Amino acid sequence: MRYVTDIHALNLTCSLGTTGDWHASSLQWDHPRMLESEDSPWGDWGIEAPSAATLPGHPGEAYNVANHVRALADMVAQGRFIPAQGMSQEFLDGDEYDEELFEHILMLKGSPRWDDIDRFMRKEYRLKWAKRAACEEGASHGRP
Repeated sequence: MRYVTDIHALNLTCSLGTTGDWHASSLQWDHPRMLESEDSPWGDWGIEAPSAATLPGHPGEAYNVANHVRALADMVAQGRFIPAQGMSQEFLDGDEYDEELFEHILMLKGSPRWDDIDRFMRKEYRLKWAKRAACEEGASHGRP
């Protein structure tokens, strides 16, 4: 399924009630960032299909749109760390979705970008990510 994601999805409302971003007027809406869910390890997780959100410049058109957690996960997976900075406090409004996000980001372990992803997540989430990643590492080595 093709869907709107990344910074464009962050600038649309989603069902999570999170703030997302607030710079919609500065974005190029003629060609919003889109991905294909079949190309992702997450499939259709976090995609609102069709979304209730209306894309600026596309009145009356229905789109599938990533919710804010999925949009940020896509950004991290693609190495778009600079626009994703502040994701926990600025875009997701706290820690309610941390575990869901961590679970999906950890699915990227072993990918070519993993070291950069892990470094970004440690910087962004600090001890929360370090503990969760260590817990996952222990589980993969047969430790509780």
